Amino acid sequence: MSEELGGSNLDEAGGIIVEEEIGSSSKDALIINGDDGKVGTLGERSELREEIKKLAVWIEEMFVEMGGKLYTVSKEKLYISWGFRSFEDYLETDLDTGVRRGKYLLAIYRYFNEEIKRPDLLEEVKHIGWTKLKELVHVINGDNKDLILKLAESCNSAQFADAIGKLKKEMASKRDEISGEIKMGKGDYKDAIGRISGEVADKHHMTFAFDDEQYANVMDALDIAGKLMGAMDKGEKLSNKMSMVCLEFLTNNSDFSKKSVDGNGALIGYLGRIEQAIGIKLVCLKEGNIIHGKDLVV
Repeated sequence: MSEELGGSNLDEAGGIIVEEEIGSSSKDALIINGDDGKVGTLGERSELREEIKKLAVWIEEMFVEMGGKLYTVSKEKLYISWGFRSFEDYLETDLDTGVRRGKYLLAIYRYFNEEIKRPDLLEEVKHIGWTKLKELVHVINGDNKDLILKLAESCNSAQFADAIGKLKKEMASKRDEISGEIKMGKGDYKDAIGRISGEVADKHHMTFAFDDEQYANVMDALDIAGKLMGAMDKGEKLSNKMSMVCLEFLTNNSDFSKKSVDGNGALIGYLGRIEQAIGIKLVCLKEGNIIHGKDLVV
């Protein structure tokens, strides 16, 4: 959709479309962007759009290049001349990568190239992949680069996201209220990342894929477990909910007739798992004898 403007047209991106004769008969269109005066042909804009689609197929390997082109599309509002109402509309409709992933790539590129002006740093760290790099926007810099890379290379994406989330909280606690700058030097980063790395290493991370019916069953079970544990102030932690669900299954299916040295090994092991899940110590009597929790009885 364009508007007549003298001998030219005004495209939806706010640029003036000027027709020029090429040779004796053919014509091409030049677009002069109304914001920054950059010139590009309609053909070049179409080529850029197709290039981004091709890069999206190889997003894991080409995310830096794709982020750069998305940056151009966003900054110059090229999506409007392609018929989209917003950048988000363009990402959702034109690319299989979706809105969220497209915004992650844009944020990564913008942070390194515009905010801290360190495209060289992006080249140094891009091998860890965009799923980890997206966590590092407003975090990574020249002071902490080596430490963060070491952390990124030692854990999976879920563990890394958890660790960087903790680091962000620590950085926020040391942000100057007036200047907004984070007052952390190399030593501070080393101490914080070292401590956080140890915490992450002590965790076990698991990933599951469910179909719709399985997902509904799991979420219902976790919801009930959370309500049961709410009084113990542990219902908000997903791992505690999952542990409670599994303990319930063990209750109904474990063979407690299995003997050990004292004849109660399976039951004692089960009670220990319950204590760990709910954070409460238990005492168990069997035939008048204390078989678990003797140290709690005065």
